Amino acid sequence: NVNALVHIARANMVVAGCEDGTCRIFRILSAAEEDGGAGRGGFSMFNLRSLKGHTKEVMALAALSWLVSGSQDGTVRLWDLSSGECTQTLAGHSSWVMAVAVGYADGSSGPESGAPCYLLSASGDGTALLWVDAGPPPDKHAPP
Repeated sequence: NVNALVHIARANMVVAGCEDGTCRIFRILSAAEEDGGAGRGGFSMFNLRSLKGHTKEVMALAALSWLVSGSQDGTVRLWDLSSGECTQTLAGHSSWVMAVAVGYADGSSGPESGAPCYLLSASGDGTALLWVDAGPPPDKHAPP
């Protein structure tokens, strides 16, 4: 079962946070891409990979050019979408992570401005944590 979804428009992807602790990445394909441009209309999704690392259900997702997942295991994980690697695990909650949000302090969508990256996580333990400069190193920001 799917608990959370996030759309990454510039990479033409959807990521699903699942009950089995995985994040599943799907590429969105238009019918034109699938049928060589015959133009039948519509879309489909192609399963690219599953990201494994959480030990319990994934409950929350957010993304820039990288992915953030929150889980019932109480951790927040940062993922490189190109390689599928977990680049960071953030632990600080004593209960499951219900929500995550991510952005740059200046409102931009990338690290080019040098603005710090903020990641927020909210938990069933009644806390919300602010993680400043969370995220992969600058060379990991390129979309897949």
